[in-house]
Amino acid sequence: MQGGIAIRFLFDDSSICLVNCHLGAGQSHVLQRNQDADHILQGAELDALPDKDVFGNGGDGSMVLDHEICIFSGDLNYRIDLPRDRVIRAVEGPAADWPTQQAILFEQDQLRKQQNSNQLFRLSAFHEAPITFTPTYKYDPGTDHYDRSEKKRIPAWCDRVLFRGDRVKNISYQRFECRVSDHRPISAGFEVQVKTIDPRKRDEVRGKVEAKWADTLERKIMESKVRYLVGYGYRAEEVERTLEQSRWIVNRALELLGRDQGVLAE
Repeated sequence: MQGGIAIRFLFDDSSICLVNCHLGAGQSHVLQRNQDADHILQGAELDALPDKDVFGNGGDGSMVLDHEICIFSGDLNYRIDLPRDRVIRAVEGPAADWPTQQAILFEQDQLRKQQNSNQLFRLSAFHEAPITFTPTYKYDPGTDHYDRSEKKRIPAWCDRVLFRGDRVKNISYQRFECRVSDHRPISAGFEVQVKTIDPRKRDEVRGKVEAKWADTLERKIMESKVRYLVGYGYRAEEVERTLEQSRWIVNRALELLGRDQGVLAE
């Protein structure tokens, strides 16, 4: 991994985290890139915040994926698993053929393949807007020619913007023809809905949920005690009645059942 940075902010009662990074290079180093992404998402340390209502999944904001909305972008370095000549023909062919050729290339895009097939890949939790532009890497700087050096690298969509969150809508995804680098820069635009919490309503709902949970838990414990004593051979109706008499104390109920019957029920 060549580096990464994460920044987060709160907008009303929503949390947003932005990550920009440069993952490991190399056509065949897919596993290394996966590990780099995992290291960033797991290892980036942010200050925990006390207001958990702004985070998701019970998090406290100390990790990237605690945030309700995440943008993960940069030179992710994932390549296209096709011969260079095949990619060049697709990119430089007739414009009318590009949508079809783009779909063929994208089927062999390493990032998309990992998202579709690797259940342990953390970037599978992220989405990406449809890519309509040509590969952004690798160019001879100052030209429109893909790499003509001895290495002749295969053109690829190395530069990506991924997003995660239920209230994120992509509104643009494009490349720009700035020729000073061996990459073409890209940008993505999003509309994001943020939430505002009414403390009074939150406390009211929380009270109802906690009360319902307490009732459910008590009922499940009582059912478990009944099943336990029925396992000794006593009838369920008799067990329930005896438990009520013993204030649902299992050992006391067992003593009463044994005293009343003398032996276990057949």
